[in-house]
Amino acid sequence: MSMNEQLKGLYQQHWDKTRDEIVIGKDSAFPFMISVSKRYENATKKVMFCGQETNCWNGKETHNYDPELVKRSTVGTITKCYNDFVNKEKRMGYNSPFWNFINRLATQNANTGFIVNNIVKIGKKRRKGYNRVIDEEAHKYFPVFKEEVNILKPDLIIFLTGPNYEDKIEYNLGSFSKENCLDKEEFSFLNNPANICFDKLNFNDNNIPLSYRINHPGAIQRRHQYYPMIKAIDIIIKDL
Repeated sequence: MSMNEQLKGLYQQHWDKTRDEIVIGKDSAFPFMISVSKRYENATKKVMFCGQETNCWNGKETHNYDPELVKRSTVGTITKCYNDFVNKEKRMGYNSPFWNFINRLATQNANTGFIVNNIVKIGKKRRKGYNRVIDEEAHKYFPVFKEEVNILKPDLIIFLTGPNYEDKIEYNLGSFSKENCLDKEEFSFLNNPANICFDKLNFNDNNIPLSYRINHPGAIQRRHQYYPMIKAIDIIIKDL
């Protein structure tokens, strides 16, 4: 069974209940449901970039709440939103620190498959951030993150979240210890390391892939660490 078929089955287990209980499209965005490219599925090395949450999602269709539109939405239409936005051949068109960070690393590692996920699966209908009540409901009705990792089998997860989302990572994947990578000789080129977060996360669950956590690329850029951090993550990817 392909990764997309497995993901579809996972999402379908939860979609009807999620749609009805959270009232998707009224106060929240649609869930961030992944669609896998052939490049990722066939790659010998796989990397998952995990961001924070969507800045709305599928919002063009649900800017004004339309319960009939939401009712007609299926796992297929929602994963198509992901496929159309994330799996384009040239994502460089997304002019943001987040997407440019990922795309530079993808360009430097052409034989590696990349997938993008979010630690908060259901963001706000408009704007960045997340609604705490909806996030708690999402944990109850749409608890898919760990199973996504099991299906996608990344060799490496890079959390682009900084320390503020530590509770979200722990909730989804379990407890972990942190190893500060700024003290390592191989990353001595990083400038003013006191300004940034760069941790290896050692999960108690040994089935969780090799994982690192850094700041969101927007924060890294503001702290003048953008290109050095790309170099650091590139070293990790090439060492897989």
